[in-house]
Amino acid sequence: MKRSGWRVLLALALVPMIRLGAARADHIRHPSGFTFALPDIGRSWEQEIKGDVIIVNDESDKLPELQVFVLAPRKEGTLEQIAARLGEELARPEVATFAGERIKKVTVTSAKPEAIADAGALVGTATANDDKAVFAIVQRKGRSVILVGIPKEGIFERGASNFRAIVHGLRAAGGETARPTAAPAPPPSRSAPAGALPKLPVVLAARDVTATSTFADPRRPDAYAPWRVIRYGKAVAADEPHDLVPSTAWCEGKPDEGVGEGISIVMAAPTRLDALKIAAGVWKSARLFAGNNQIASLEVSLDGKATTVKVPAERSWVEVPVRASVTTIGLKIATVRKGRMNDSCLSAVDLVRGGEAAVVLLGVDAPAADELPRALARLEGVLETPGRPALEPLLEFPFVVHDPSGFAFGAPRPVKHASWKALAAGCKAWDAAEAAGRVDESKAIPCPLPASVDPGDDRPAFIQDLGHGRIEVAFPGHTEARLVWRLHWTSGAWRLYAIDYDVPGAPG
Repeated sequence: MKRSGWRVLLALALVPMIRLGAARADHIRHPSGFTFALPDIGRSWEQEIKGDVIIVNDESDKLPELQVFVLAPRKEGTLEQIAARLGEELARPEVATFAGERIKKVTVTSAKPEAIADAGALVGTATANDDKAVFAIVQRKGRSVILVGIPKEGIFERGASNFRAIVHGLRAAGGETARPTAAPAPPPSRSAPAGALPKLPVVLAARDVTATSTFADPRRPDAYAPWRVIRYGKAVAADEPHDLVPSTAWCEGKPDEGVGEGISIVMAAPTRLDALKIAAGVWKSARLFAGNNQIASLEVSLDGKATTVKVPAERSWVEVPVRASVTTIGLKIATVRKGRMNDSCLSAVDLVRGGEAAVVLLGVDAPAADELPRALARLEGVLETPGRPALEPLLEFPFVVHDPSGFAFGAPRPVKHASWKALAAGCKAWDAAEAAGRVDESKAIPCPLPASVDPGDDRPAFIQDLGHGRIEVAFPGHTEARLVWRLHWTSGAWRLYAIDYDVPGAPG
């Protein structure tokens, strides 16, 4: 069986049980004149019609993985005008969450215009009550239809991918649209051109982050280290369950309020930045933010040129324009609002370029950031090529293979190779078994396989700095198990030392 076979079997194994009283369908045909092909999940989708609202469920897990509502707006307008009253449009008895609750509050969190078939659309994300949701408003010749998807909790990205497939299954007026492929069954491994990978975030290199003083926690020596401002953790705020906030912080170590204390970020080379975004204070919760000192103003210096910036009295990002190349960034506490706990802290500093916060690799030289996209493309190209020529110099040993396909079969143990000789033997055995159709999917894969990304998936890869020149690159996908590559910057080159996977949102 080819590598993609396990995914097909997994999609079929998760086929839903039929619920009595529900119709089955492979298209959504709304009376407003819009028809959408539904992704192929191995059987027809469950569909209910209540007035002019169509409700579609994908039950490929114990609960519906994705619930989709399709309805015409009560009042026409531009895409933006309809989006602005999305909450009002969804306040109907036919529209309810998985828990059966009427949707009372909708907040749009992102929206992007798209052209789909012969229609214009606004596609984005939102929260509906306490649930994360995706939506699309599709408009053709002055007529509109609203689609809202609520993916099952814990597998939002997979449900969102299926929702996008539905929206892009729009049939042109008077024409047919091929039925799209469901997210749980990704394209075959050879569908993407060699070396094709998702978009990467902006990656920058910093030599060091230092502080004039740091609060010492004997139980956790690095708990308040200055580097945490650029490599900060994120968590759901207890008081704001829809928001991810910085969950770590640097805190000064003086016995007073810490006025005059600060941090310095030294880039590996002069680096063009558009802005800095600063989260001052302890952001992990509203209680901690109020209980600690709150920084009222900061002295921000760029290569020695200083300016004073006021900081709001609430958890609000402070943006400082840069629009220049800088090497050294200094942040000094100028004034504080006294709290019950006499600590002054910075939770996060984002270095912004091109409208997005950069991933800052700490302790590497400048070529590391520039070389990363080329190194990843080179690895993918070699892994896609039969026989994997020239792979050895791109790897670091010991090398670990823990392919995500094992997640569907009880997560076989990782395979660790001490040398290139051992890895080459494992690859030879794997290639022979695959060619003969004798692959045992329940056993661990001993050979590194290509990322095999979906070229139609526009989500970027996720990069995490692990420290000491090591990084983790996680690729977007359509299953719970997300492919991860780990690389090490050593001797002026990136070398892959592990292929692994994670399950976002899983405990631990």
